[in-house]
Amino acid sequence: MPHLAIRLLGRFEASLDETPLAGFDSDKVRALLAYLVVEADRPQRREKLAGLLWPDYPESSARTSLRRALANLRDVIRDREVEPPFLTITRQTIQFNKNSASEVDVLAFLSQVGGDVAEKESAVGLYHGDFLEGFSVPDSIAFEEWLVTTREALQAQALAALHKLARHYEGTAAYDDALVYARRAVEVEPFDESAHRAIMRSLAAGGMQAQALAHYENFNHTLKAELDVDPSPETTALAEAIGAGAFRADRPGAGMLRGYEIFDLLGEGYFGAVYRAHQAAVSRDVAVKIILPEFADDPDFIRRFESEAQLVARLEHPHIVPLYDYWREPGGAYLVMRLLRGGSLKRALERGPWSGEAAARLVDQIATALAAAHKKGVVHRDVKPENILLDEADNAYLSDFGIATLAGSLAPLGPGEGAHDLQTASSMRYLSPELAAGDDPAPAADVYSLGVTIYELLTGQPPFPDLEGAALQEAHRSRPIPPLEGHRPDLPA
Repeated sequence: MPHLAIRLLGRFEASLDETPLAGFDSDKVRALLAYLVVEADRPQRREKLAGLLWPDYPESSARTSLRRALANLRDVIRDREVEPPFLTITRQTIQFNKNSASEVDVLAFLSQVGGDVAEKESAVGLYHGDFLEGFSVPDSIAFEEWLVTTREALQAQALAALHKLARHYEGTAAYDDALVYARRAVEVEPFDESAHRAIMRSLAAGGMQAQALAHYENFNHTLKAELDVDPSPETTALAEAIGAGAFRADRPGAGMLRGYEIFDLLGEGYFGAVYRAHQAAVSRDVAVKIILPEFADDPDFIRRFESEAQLVARLEHPHIVPLYDYWREPGGAYLVMRLLRGGSLKRALERGPWSGEAAARLVDQIATALAAAHKKGVVHRDVKPENILLDEADNAYLSDFGIATLAGSLAPLGPGEGAHDLQTASSMRYLSPELAAGDDPAPAADVYSLGVTIYELLTGQPPFPDLEGAALQEAHRSRPIPPLEGHRPDLPA
């Protein structure tokens, strides 16, 4: 069976069984293929495609041009020879078939960029350049606008992943690896000051203070020469601290932090990293969450952090992870919580769906925790398997109350994300339609998210697993949750 490979991150490339495709009649045929691939989540109406690529033609002429381009595309990719075909075609619509024998770098990138460290590394490994670099269809303004918007969105996601990887390796004192990803971020966006600071921090933490200062001077010179601006005060302050010998790595893999001895990294996310730590004063192990400096130093965060932390600390329930301590200082905010050694529900679900009895027990525990929070006027807003932690007996505890959404409200949204308080792609899978639309949070939003979590608990996958972004939001708004019977016929009706 012919295997189709499409590369859109960087220069357009397409091959069939490793042989580069030839015979495209025009760039508009390539544009048609690229658009169908990126928008593969839904069928595309023919009149929309015709207007996208031939906007100045009369409607009948545009549709004729689309038919010719489609016929040429099908010939080039040998669409009529494969089963299932690469394209699903009706009289009204055309859709790229993601279940065909195909490999598309953009689709793989989007499926992995919001994942764990290994998935992020795989995603940024696919990012060989900006989306459709050097490609253009000048006589189609609508296509050009889509091209630019998609290019910027993918670049933003690649940059975010590179920053997280650099931060992750800084946090584990793997400074050579941190340098690799920080330098990749600078390649993607040469004037990204946070990436330049990451390079400086990693060099200094690795004992190369002179190289860190040289990097600052080079960056300073480039900004002056090309933009006629100075580095930000934060970048200059970092350089001064390195020059004075006052810089210390703000995220050691081990060390002391205000009475807590920090040990191994337990996990990292968009807002910060969680470490296992020991509190010697009371001889107990705890989990310490360190919020990223870009959030911790934001004026809005500073204003709201203590009041929100106090509110979360007052949420007393056997199945809410207790907050033992919190504080904020320049460059960091810290939360000290009970250490739960069973990991997250997300990790547990990697072993498969739960039995009905075990699932009912977990739901009872988390539902009563949510009910207690709602009685206090607190809406979680991010109920999902990552935020449900387990002890060694598989008892469940709700975590990340309030603080994650506080930090999330400061973050820009990714492509297709409509919620004001949530940034990560993982959160979007469990987000209620009203939060996705930007409405004020209410307890019903948490109930909806818990329902989606229960579905995954019983089936091993969330509803609509093949959808992303706006298509996923639309499915949650307008489609019923798929029935359980097909996944779990063993469960009673």
